[in-house]
Amino acid sequence: MKKKTLWNRIFHTKEVNANVELKEKYLKLIELAPNFIDRIGEVTYTEGKQDSAKVTGARYLTELLFIHKELWVMKFQNSNLGPDSCGMFRTASIPDMKPEEVYLGNIWGLFTKNIPYWDKYQHDGKTGGGWPIYEYLTIYQIILGQYKRHLSSNIRAIAKDAEKKLGELEKLGY
Repeated sequence: MKKKTLWNRIFHTKEVNANVELKEKYLKLIELAPNFIDRIGEVTYTEGKQDSAKVTGARYLTELLFIHKELWVMKFQNSNLGPDSCGMFRTASIPDMKPEEVYLGNIWGLFTKNIPYWDKYQHDGKTGGGWPIYEYLTIYQIILGQYKRHLSSNIRAIAKDAEKKLGELEKLGY
């Protein structure tokens, strides 16, 4: 990367302009991250308290899917949030992703299934199921929490990376 000097602004205009655009992108990612994390929310519970489960932010998997698509369009992009033929998001394009293409599960003994499958469990109660977590959460809350944690942790990582890169640009005078 070139410093933002008069010489480089005159003779390396494309690179300087590209760095200015990068700075704007990083600032926007850092600014938007907290709002997205709030909209996503979390699923929490207090061990030892049977009815302590609490869901904040998005309440449905399809709601998280729409937030995920919005994130992608707003340039919150990395390989963990992107398409993968045998991963969580089995689609060719995140903006065109359908509920049938989002696979969640493979946690707490739950199979990997798509959103329409998990939606069938939306109104089921706590199962007991032999795992301690089942005493506090429904199956749907477990899967909802998985998707929420996946999105939120990647947003935080992308924002942190943007802060680091922004610092590098600022050292160069941008």
